Amino acid sequence: MYYELYVDVLFLINMCMNFFILSIIKKVLRCTATYLRIFLISVISSMLTIIIIVLPLKGIIIKYILIHLGINVVSTKIALKLKGRINILKAVALLYILTFLFGGILNFLTFGRDFNAEQLLLSGLVVFILIRGAIIIYTFYKRNLGRICQVTISQNYRQLNMKGLVDTGNSLVEPFSKKPVNIVPFEVIKDLLTQKQISYIKTFLEYETFDSNVEWDELNQICYVPYCSVGKKNGLLPAIKVEKINIIHGEKVIEVKGPMIGICQNEFMSDKRYQIILNPKLVD
Repeated sequence: MYYELYVDVLFLINMCMNFFILSIIKKVLRCTATYLRIFLISVISSMLTIIIIVLPLKGIIIKYILIHLGINVVSTKIALKLKGRINILKAVALLYILTFLFGGILNFLTFGRDFNAEQLLLSGLVVFILIRGAIIIYTFYKRNLGRICQVTISQNYRQLNMKGLVDTGNSLVEPFSKKPVNIVPFEVIKDLLTQKQISYIKTFLEYETFDSNVEWDELNQICYVPYCSVGKKNGLLPAIKVEKINIIHGEKVIEVKGPMIGICQNEFMSDKRYQIILNPKLVD
């Protein structure tokens, strides 16, 4: 029995599918390889696959071993610049899972239909866009929703419950104790402050001046944290040390005793998703 093999068509389809699948793996594993590198390796691996297919080797098992355990593994490692056995195993596992997924979807789309090479490639491109889009949407929601957590601040036998945002951009620390600083708007935190603290901090936030008439032993819980932001190179943020913070982050329940709370103007009060910006060191 003989089969007609159109080498150019097989090469083109194999090369495109390799590129689609390796591009998805790059996104999932966050590899640093460029798309140009992936494309070039896809071309080379497809050429090698065609050569092995047309070679008169005895036994189809040898060809399967050379293609699946040789070309596919090596090309995946080189294309994605992978290091370490675990990363290579993950990538190869994803390669075959996605190959099976691509094949199943394409088989469903083309079953009972007479598709030419162009239509098959177009179908593959559609599948690639759908899978890539699903990964981007999932990553976006996981990244944003996964940063929101439930926070309870305890101080002077009172508690405040609020939503918190774990912000990797918040690297503030109290300069003497080196404790990480969390940021809360004045209007949110004032229910936990004494009347003298409220008056002093409100004046400082509005006028950025120290009240020399205040007796400091009454305000010994207040310290100042230097910060830089857009439009302000050398700012000071009043901060207090509270009794504790309880954080529910995913499946983790975290209790932090004696954390620092930086008190700011109500810049992010308009965002109803959260009322406190947490330093990521508290949840790491």
